[in-house]
Amino acid sequence: MSETVNVNVNVNETLNETVNETVNENVNKTVNENVNENVTVNKNENVTEIKKDLLIYDPIKTAKNIYYSRIMHESEEISFQLKKNNLVLDKTKNMGLVTVDDKSLECINKISEAVIQFTSEKSKMWFGKQLNLEECKTIFKNNLTDNKLNCYYDENSIFYDDKNTSLEILDLSSELYGICLLKCDVVVYTKTYFLIKWEISQFKIKPEKSPMLSIYLSEYKIKDLPEHSRSYKDEEIVKKLENITLF
Repeated sequence: MSETVNVNVNVNETLNETVNETVNENVNKTVNENVNENVTVNKNENVTEIKKDLLIYDPIKTAKNIYYSRIMHESEEISFQLKKNNLVLDKTKNMGLVTVDDKSLECINKISEAVIQFTSEKSKMWFGKQLNLEECKTIFKNNLTDNKLNCYYDENSIFYDDKNTSLEILDLSSELYGICLLKCDVVVYTKTYFLIKWEISQFKIKPEKSPMLSIYLSEYKIKDLPEHSRSYKDEEIVKKLENITLF
């Protein structure tokens, strides 16, 4: 059963509080979360190509009136590995600010553009009122500032050192250097904006080496972990969104 109400298209006002709550039966299907080093979304694809294979499910309402839509690309989770770079943790908000390499930056921007287009096209069904592309661009909260991405982490995020030893987040420095594996499972819709929720799946901490030392040492690689081979369930997403903090 669906419920829809009208939306005031003035972007300075709020989105409607009631979103189409029809749950696509496919939402509850098992999501493949096997983590690997390959980019699920080809970074060389253009926005049209990415959008063609992008799947965003109908929004689901949580108990705290936050709506989320599962997002997948070619029936798989969206995940890719960044090049070695800096990560600054805000442990009070369970958030991170990661520096993104140029190729990954371009890919993230393409995914964002595709989500904006998709939301505009679905707005009549989801919000009861057609929102044009410019209106959706205005209320989209971009995670990127220059080449830095606001992302989230939680108890399922794995941090480890060059010896593959898992590390407690509370014991980590707030400023890290290493390889980050990013993923996004959902688009979050609130009363005033929507955003893509990027998460740190894994982060391998690396000591910064001198250029001479780098010649002789091989690159560290993201490893597969048993914790990331499990199925993802909607109740876990709801739990993550309960205390979501804005950047």
